[in-house]
Amino acid sequence: MKDFAWLAVQASDGLVYIWPVSVALFILLGVALFINKKNLQRADFACLYPFLGTATILTIGTVLENTGKYYYFPYAGFVFCVLLSVYVIVRLRRIWMTALTTSLFILWYSLWCGLVSVMSITGDWM
Repeated sequence: MKDFAWLAVQASDGLVYIWPVSVALFILLGVALFINKKNLQRADFACLYPFLGTATILTIGTVLENTGKYYYFPYAGFVFCVLLSVYVIVRLRRIWMTALTTSLFILWYSLWCGLVSVMSITGDWM
């Protein structure tokens, strides 16, 4: 669990490193939540489903740490995250802007998680 959290923190450094994209997505998410605040329901926590893909990517990076092989598994986790994002956007059509911006923000973080997981698996750190 310690390595999982460490990889998550390392991936969050990527969000800070390229901060203009992160800030733009955060502002879009705030606008979307403000626009849809009257339409939000309890079931709308489904917007967070793509985090399952992010957790999959980080788990793969933790389990396969320093093995040097199977470095392509985090890419499969990212595809899983993209599929979950598409599912969420289609399922939550009535709050499409919130679903879209939440998915984009999670995909942005998942991209960094994938990079860190591949570095963890191969043992080559930048």
